[in-house]
Amino acid sequence: PGDLALQTAGSGTGFAATFDVLSGTVAVVSVASVGTGFTIPTITALYSGTSLPQDNTITDVKITSSGTNYVAGDIKAVGGGGSSFAGTFTVSGGSINAVAISNHGSGYTSDPSIALCYTGTSTVMTNSIAAVAITSAGSNYVAGSLCASGGSGSGFDGTFTVDGSGSITGVTVTGQGAGFTSDPNIEACYTGTTVAMSNSLPSITIATAGSGHVEGLLLASGGAGSGFFASFSVDGAGAITSVSITDHGAGYSSS
Repeated sequence: PGDLALQTAGSGTGFAATFDVLSGTVAVVSVASVGTGFTIPTITALYSGTSLPQDNTITDVKITSSGTNYVAGDIKAVGGGGSSFAGTFTVSGGSINAVAISNHGSGYTSDPSIALCYTGTSTVMTNSIAAVAITSAGSNYVAGSLCASGGSGSGFDGTFTVDGSGSITGVTVTGQGAGFTSDPNIEACYTGTTVAMSNSLPSITIATAGSGHVEGLLLASGGAGSGFFASFSVDGAGAITSVSITDHGAGYSSS
């Protein structure tokens, strides 16, 4: 539904009318004022309360399937010969429940494809990782990166935070990736790497600093793993003051 405008070479004034639609076709026109002084006019359908013609624009977006696992985002038009269309959508339980058009665009000569994108981006949600849910917070982790393996896609990035006991408290997705045809495995990795923290030694706690030490290396024995490598520094009394891990190792099933 919308308003009607008259386009005429004459000098008429005072015309006002609205229209209703049925299945996309103008069904009823209501003339509020016939005006005076008009020659034969051209009638143009406008959006209600505006001077924007509806011809060659996207008047409406219908939800034919609400889908699952979406997050609220933007809708964009691809193809159709036009430009400038913009809108947003909301979700409930991961399913799309409403669409709002903020700009109907112009110049569309055929129906475009409507893409669901992450807010403020042109990244399409289909076959990407919209969010990561923490099913088990674990323990003894250090803050790091999220890595995705499997699922046939690529480009996923994220980070996670931990509390004092090393339990994961929050997850932030920084790159949703693309091309995922099935759910990948999400692993907690060391910051900026693809090295998984599982069955590695994420940190060393100095329980007793001791004395009389000189700077040196730390070696791990037992635990069934391998590859751990670290160094330590000391103060003037030879007490260990800090530990620097250069390789967290892998395959450790016990301390």
